[in-house]
Amino acid sequence: MFIITLSELEVKPDDWIVVYGRETKEEHRPQLYHQLDALLWEVGWKTLRLHGFVPDVSKVKDFGEVHNGSTFDRPEFRKAIAFAKTYNAVIVAQDINRLVRHPEYHPKKPHTSRPLKSQLRELLSFGVSFALLRPLELSPAELRSFETKRGLKYSAKIGGRPTIVDEKVKQKVLSFHAEGYSLREIQTWTGVSKSTIDRIIKTVP
Repeated sequence: MFIITLSELEVKPDDWIVVYGRETKEEHRPQLYHQLDALLWEVGWKTLRLHGFVPDVSKVKDFGEVHNGSTFDRPEFRKAIAFAKTYNAVIVAQDINRLVRHPEYHPKKPHTSRPLKSQLRELLSFGVSFALLRPLELSPAELRSFETKRGLKYSAKIGGRPTIVDEKVKQKVLSFHAEGYSLREIQTWTGVSKSTIDRIIKTVP
């Protein structure tokens, strides 16, 4: 099971796609509906751009809820997991914090901007794969840069140019490495290939 970016999601016309959205407060329910609509649009647009077809709306199932994100004991999340397992579907979410959030999350505490390692492992233990619109911890500007460079893999000819890694992405890789994360875990968090991660790590004296 894995976590990838939406740009890396490979689907066929007859595949099911699950879309999951979450907000924490009831007063943010309107944002939840907007979040789901935006995800559905992104899934359709990126599938058309990358694979040449628009997903059949009858094979796109959405789940959304207002709930605390630090626990996996969420009704709609559990339904999304069960549905994805039944139909061998990937679950698409806006970002990692829609799926699971640090138990002490606070916007002014940078160390809570990503879930705990134990939470990530539990997320992957559900036995389904996830696709994120936003790679972990990347700003909108970094996201555009990341997706442009990752998109080269879909359009480059065989034997194309080497992988380009943004400096801020490189620093995130080194940060995870310093914290003791494995190559596989760093790949899961950042969307960078293992070979590139290994190359980045070897640049450090």
